[in-house]
Amino acid sequence: FFFQAEDGIRDRDVTGVQTCVFRSASAVTEEQFPQQMELDGTALKLRYRFEPGHPLDGVTVTVPLALLNQLDGAQFEWLVPGFIREKVSAYLKALPKSIRKQLMPIADHVTGFLEEADRGASPTSLSAALAHYVKMRSGEPIALDTWADADIPLHLKMNYRVIDDARRELATGRDLNALKAQLGQAAQLTFAKADAGIERSGMTLWDCGDVPAQISFERGGQRLTGYPALVDEKDSVAVKLFDTRDAADASMRAGVVRLMRIALKEQMKQLDKSLQNLTQPVMQLRAV
Repeated sequence: FFFQAEDGIRDRDVTGVQTCVFRSASAVTEEQFPQQMELDGTALKLRYRFEPGHPLDGVTVTVPLALLNQLDGAQFEWLVPGFIREKVSAYLKALPKSIRKQLMPIADHVTGFLEEADRGASPTSLSAALAHYVKMRSGEPIALDTWADADIPLHLKMNYRVIDDARRELATGRDLNALKAQLGQAAQLTFAKADAGIERSGMTLWDCGDVPAQISFERGGQRLTGYPALVDEKDSVAVKLFDTRDAADASMRAGVVRLMRIALKEQMKQLDKSLQNLTQPVMQLRAV
């Protein structure tokens, strides 16, 4: 860690892994500024920096490419305990004046909100939880995108650092959706290459037994969760691994349909002929 004291910057190597710069060394504790956060059993490393105006100001989470599509932005909205009070205060101060004046003093409502959040009484995302709190206290409904365009300090937004298997940085930024748009397809391809022992190809009938909804496996020293599904390959069907449940569900439907078409090949031919014979009657009915 690097601490910035009142009389200037002084270096102190604490972990040998992360770099963190703060105004006061006494403000840095493991509870307030943890070295990692959990994502479905996988530990993601956190790095801190205090340098206003610097692109890395605040907290940065390092994300392996294979996990990128599994990240839920709602989880990272909460940052870490050492930053959450300042972030909630900034959100409340960004509210319209007519609502903000009902929440004075701001510091008391920051405390009240965090106490409710600690009791588990709030929705998942910070914005949803705070919107709910504000509505309960002011009577005014708050849209979930209220803070989307607010002038929130950069260090109060999580910074994401995406790395490949060789730990080379692929991209970094604070817009998770933009990173997924940029690297999401590569993330799925990387994930699909994992040898989880369930992949198959060339199937023309369902002889693979039950396909589990999800599986856990180790890859590169990391514990990953994958979602197996059938994949339509036109003349056959494969079993592949997906990094999100939504993608697996969509592929599963298409794969099942393909297997049914293969199994009912002759019946499908007869159906196609029957539909062709209906063309003329249908055209006549449309003309009536």
